[in-house]
Amino acid sequence: MADNFTGNAMAGGDTFAADDVGGAKYMRVKSVWGADGSVNDTSAAAPMPINVTTLPTLTKGTQGSTGLSVQSLKDGGRVIVNCASALSGTACVTSEALIAFNISRDGAATASATSMTVTAAKRWRIQAITVGLISTSAAVLSARFCLRMEPNGGVTGSSPIIALLPVASAPATAQQGGQMFLQIPDGLEFSGTQQIALTQLCSVTTGLVYASIVGYEY
Repeated sequence: MADNFTGNAMAGGDTFAADDVGGAKYMRVKSVWGADGSVNDTSAAAPMPINVTTLPTLTKGTQGSTGLSVQSLKDGGRVIVNCASALSGTACVTSEALIAFNISRDGAATASATSMTVTAAKRWRIQAITVGLISTSAAVLSARFCLRMEPNGGVTGSSPIIALLPVASAPATAQQGGQMFLQIPDGLEFSGTQQIALTQLCSVTTGLVYASIVGYEY
């Protein structure tokens, strides 16, 4: 059957565009646009207006104000933030205590601290943690390291444990040691309201511990 049809054909009505599918007429319509009281035919010269600037505002990092991007949001505005204990080591303790770190942000060193506070409105993504120990006497030395986090700051040796890193006992010989490397390919994230610390608990005090945390803020 013919596609189009005439409305009120006996009175010479207008012809309407349609598609005949199995005897049923489906109207063919044109796309138009415009404010109330006006209409514009959609064409190459007058395309349908689409606003792509009203995407949700981002809340992390220092990216632009819209999220339409070919770059992962975590890769925008990265700032390297690393924590490392002193190269000379930190004395072992037999009562759990926070390890003092030298914290660097984007290569700029800051004062030593026993906790890391994430910058407000940013996120800190940890990618790797290294811990180690070395004995300074002929005594068996082992240690447990805990990554602890406090949601609203004020992290202590009793804050929730996020990760536990035990280092096996070293032989009962001076200058013997061990280490553990924890790699987190997808990252472990903390927000700007959280404070992080790394603690140590050793079997004896005759030794030194070392630690570093590698990550970035965005």
